[in-house]
Amino acid sequence: MQDKLLRILLIDDTPNVEEEVQNGLKKIGVPTRINYQCPKHREQPFGGCQLPTGQDLDEVDLALVDLELFPPLDPVSYSPEDLRGGTEVLPYLRREAPWIPVIAYSKLFNTTSGDFLTVACGFGFDGHTTRGMFRDKGFTRGFWDGLLKRAGQQRRKAVLGEEFSDAGHVELDLPPEDKARLDIKFPGWESTARNTFFYGKKVVMEAMQGGWSGAEVLRAYVLQHPEDGGRQGEWVWKVSSSPWKLHREARAHLRMIRDGLTFARIVPLLWHGVVLEHCAAAIAYQFAKGTQEAIRILREQQDPQELGNKLAPMFQDFYHDKAKDRGIVRNLLADWCPKKEHLLAAAEQIRETEWARLLTALAEKRDIATFSKSVEYQQCRVHGDLHLGNIMLGEHNVFIDFALSKVGPIAVDMAKLVSDFLLRVPSLRTDGVPEWTDTTHSVMQALEPTRATLHFTSGDIELFRILLGIYLAQSLNYNDVPGDTKEWVKSVLCRNFGNTSSC
Repeated sequence: MQDKLLRILLIDDTPNVEEEVQNGLKKIGVPTRINYQCPKHREQPFGGCQLPTGQDLDEVDLALVDLELFPPLDPVSYSPEDLRGGTEVLPYLRREAPWIPVIAYSKLFNTTSGDFLTVACGFGFDGHTTRGMFRDKGFTRGFWDGLLKRAGQQRRKAVLGEEFSDAGHVELDLPPEDKARLDIKFPGWESTARNTFFYGKKVVMEAMQGGWSGAEVLRAYVLQHPEDGGRQGEWVWKVSSSPWKLHREARAHLRMIRDGLTFARIVPLLWHGVVLEHCAAAIAYQFAKGTQEAIRILREQQDPQELGNKLAPMFQDFYHDKAKDRGIVRNLLADWCPKKEHLLAAAEQIRETEWARLLTALAEKRDIATFSKSVEYQQCRVHGDLHLGNIMLGEHNVFIDFALSKVGPIAVDMAKLVSDFLLRVPSLRTDGVPEWTDTTHSVMQALEPTRATLHFTSGDIELFRILLGIYLAQSLNYNDVPGDTKEWVKSVLCRNFGNTSSC
C-alpha cells in the first residue's frame, strides 16, 4: 500500500533546507508536499513568513519549525527574539490550528545541549530533533515514524487529557448504510470516533440530518465500563474533513459560554478541541435524552406551525437585545454573502436573469442602485448559520454551531432559516418564495409568532428579500442538495420573485 502524502509546513531561514528535508524523507520512503516559508525580515512578525490562515491550515499535517529563525544577535546568550520559532510561530499554530503536531529542530539540539534543551522543551513543542537530522546517515524510517507517533500522541493528550489511552477496544455500532457512507467520505473516521469516546465501552450511533457543509452529524449513545460507573451519555458527534471549520465552531461555542449565552451552556462540548485521525476531524456536544433536530420533527409531524410555535420563544430569548441602526445595503451584505467564486458559480447557472446580474454585481463589488441605498434595520447578535439542522428540540430547545455568529442584521438569520425550510421540505414550495409580509405562505404562517416580535422595518424587509434570493442561489453550489430542488430554485429565481424582472 502506498504511503499517504505528508503535507509539511517548513519554516527555516537556512538555504536549500527544503531540498534537504524532501531528499531525506524520500530516501526513507515518505512522500511529501512541502510549504516552505523562509523568514527574511527580522523586524516583521514571524520574520515576514506568510503562514497559512483559515481553511489553508487543513492542508498541513505537520509543522517543522527552526527554533532560531535568524542568527542570534548575541552569540553568548539567547533572547526571546532569537528563539522566535518558540515565541512566535508555535503560539500562532497553537491558537489557529492546535491539532497540528509541531516539531522544533535546531543546530543547538545535540548531546551536549544541556540546559538549552530544557529551555527549548519549555515552549511546548510536540517533538525536538537536531538540525542535520535529514542528511544524517543514521536517519531511518523507524526513527522518523517514532518521532511522528510521539508528536501525534502529544496532540491527542492536549485535547483528550493525560488519561487518554489506546481506544481500539471501544465498540462502535451503527447502521450499515451509515457506516458505508462514512467510510467513503472520511476514511479513518472509526479511529476518530473511538478516540472521541475513548472512555466508553460501547458507542451506538445513528445519522442525523446536519447542514449543507459536507460534515456528517450522528447521535452517539455511550455506555461506560462497569468499573467506571457504567454511566450512559448522549452526544451529538460531528465529523468533517476540515479540522479548521470544527476548530472555529468549538472556539466560538466556548466564547459564547464565556459570554453567558444560555444555548451554549446547556450543550457543553465533550472536549474543548478537535479530535483528528487520518484526516477525519470531530467534535461532540452533550444533549439531553430525546433531543432531535428541528428538521426531523418537521418531517415527521408535517406541521410547520407547531414547529414555529416552538421556535418563537427561542428567537425572543436570542434576539432580546436588539436595536435599530442604519447602513448601506452593500456594506450590510458584505459580511453575510458567499465567497466571490460561489456567487459567480451560482450566477452562471441562472444566466440572463435579474438575479444573475445582482449576484455578479455583488461578487464584483459593483455599485448599483439595489446595493447603494441606505436602510434602517434591526441588529443584534445573530447566529449566522441558522438552518434546521442547527436547531435542537427536546428537554431543552437550543441553537448550536455559533462559528459564524456576530452582531449583524436579524434579517440574515430569518433569510437563512426560510431558505432552509424551502430547500428541505418540498411540500412548502407550492406557494413559491415568500415575502416577509406574506401572511398566506405556509412558512411565513409558521413564523408568525416570531415576525410579530421582531417588528421589521422596511429596510429589514428589503434585506430579507435580497438575502433570501442569495441563499437560495447559493444552494446551487451544494453537492448535498438534490437535483429536483436545484431545478426548483432555478425556476423561482428566473420568475418575478422579489420584485426582479422576469427571464
